[in-house]
Amino acid sequence: MFKRLFYTLVIILSVVSFAFASNTQITILHTNDIHGNIGESTAFWMNPEFPPPLGGAASLTSLIKEVRANIAKEEDNHLIVIDVGDFWQGTPVGEKSDGRAVLDFFELAEYDMIVLGNHDFDKGVAAIKEMVAYSKIPFVTANLRDTVTGEYPEWENLQPYMIKEMGGIKVGIIGIITDDMPTLLPADSLEGIEFLLSGTTIMKFRDLLKNEMDCDLIIVAAHTGISYNVDNKYKENIELQKLAIAEGLQYGTTQYVEYVYEKKGFGLQDHDLTALIPGIDVLVGGHSHQGLYPPYEDPRNHTLVIQAYSKASALGRLDLIVDDEYRQLIGYKSTNYTPFTDSTAPDKEVKKKVDEYIWEAEKDLRNIVAVSATPMTRGNDETLLGSLIADAMKEEYRVDFVLFNRGGMRADLPAGQISGKDVYQTLPFGNTAVVIDISGRDIIRILQIGFSGRRRDTQISGVRVIYNPDLETKNKLCWAAMEDGTPIDLDKTYKMVTSNYLSAGAVGYQLLTKLPQNDSFTPLRDVLSIYLKKLTPLARKLDGRIKRDRSAEMDPDFQIQLDHLDDDLTAEETPEKKKEIFTQ
Repeated sequence: MFKRLFYTLVIILSVVSFAFASNTQITILHTNDIHGNIGESTAFWMNPEFPPPLGGAASLTSLIKEVRANIAKEEDNHLIVIDVGDFWQGTPVGEKSDGRAVLDFFELAEYDMIVLGNHDFDKGVAAIKEMVAYSKIPFVTANLRDTVTGEYPEWENLQPYMIKEMGGIKVGIIGIITDDMPTLLPADSLEGIEFLLSGTTIMKFRDLLKNEMDCDLIIVAAHTGISYNVDNKYKENIELQKLAIAEGLQYGTTQYVEYVYEKKGFGLQDHDLTALIPGIDVLVGGHSHQGLYPPYEDPRNHTLVIQAYSKASALGRLDLIVDDEYRQLIGYKSTNYTPFTDSTAPDKEVKKKVDEYIWEAEKDLRNIVAVSATPMTRGNDETLLGSLIADAMKEEYRVDFVLFNRGGMRADLPAGQISGKDVYQTLPFGNTAVVIDISGRDIIRILQIGFSGRRRDTQISGVRVIYNPDLETKNKLCWAAMEDGTPIDLDKTYKMVTSNYLSAGAVGYQLLTKLPQNDSFTPLRDVLSIYLKKLTPLARKLDGRIKRDRSAEMDPDFQIQLDHLDDDLTAEETPEKKKEIFTQ
């Protein structure tokens, strides 16, 4: 209550506070989810027809330098510059330079620290370890453990926390990566590393920094993602608290947080962490690609949550006012800079270096591969782009069923001319096509995972489905059949193709890891390019292969098929397999 009063008074009467109190201002500049987008781009979301130009890393550098110069003029003002992960994967220049193009930008812009994001591991542990060692800027991520030693990884330039002293105020910063790492990447990409729970890791280092290192402020830089429904999330945490108290657990303890993890069954996001863990002043976020302005203030602990927009399209700023006597956060203000080239001239040194990197990385991607009458867009359920990619895979490998995931698509294909670079940016992860022999039973189980589970981002070809997300049963799939409407034969062996990402069990598809696989080692973006050249000019429409119907009831014939699946599980005595279908 006392801390809440401080916040309110400073926000309303900031002029009075600054005039009569001795305060230190700490400014946090932050970026996240750059995904290799360091070149020039456009603010297409503002005006798709005439989008304002953005200067990318070069204009971000100019902004950072300008803020730094202004802060240096004030004796009691101090600056921290943070990137919150997913820095390199997503563009030709990010991938082909092994992240070095982005790391060079961080060095020239004088960042203070970088947090590891989930996509930073896309080339495997050895590759990101080399990037971390190359960087002149320290990487800060606490919830990692070496599976061989059982200790914190001994990587050059990697540390769990950072301490900054600013005008007598001691600030401890803890880096955190998402709890969902084991489900977001194949196991072989993470070999040798495991990920500790973000919540209990934060508590451990919070106590270390406060009690042993005498830090006055605790900042968490977390690549964990914001909630898109904060009100419901907060109510959910209150209900979990009631259950925990009934179990004799005390709020704010490690046991309490572990109990919440167990009940939720999946990783925690920014708003969960700030609701569960007292003693954090600020959480600087990443992973969601969505700016959060003004900051979210947790109702209980008054922790501030901020996040910038992604792909170098924004620079977030949070100014913290700290009382020098009590060493407490007493006020804040925030803003979000957009690096427009007409208002922020690109830094010449950074632009020259970035342009050289990009020219080398994109020299083979400038040719036009197709023309489209309309943009091929992403979205929920059936999408033009998802169906296009799945159909390309189906035709190339002459299979019965295709499974792809929405998360594998990172950009829409534009209307008009489509270049090799456009295809690359749509499918930047380098995933390859994997052919699998699969039973009809397992096709239905896969569809249940895709349309009944937590993610529901399935893209398909060769089959059609109807599902109702409001069904009270765990299974939400009401009907599924082959694309011509014939039932899926449970006893028939079909051929399917998917990405090596999904075939390795990512995003809940562990079922696929148990089936014989044949990796073609052909990148999916090559498969898509071949298909686009055949189809050009494109004029595609949705065909109804995925139908979300909140009034749909279970098809009686399909229910019989599901009953047979349940009989199989009972006979096999594998309740874990049944649980796997519905809990991803």
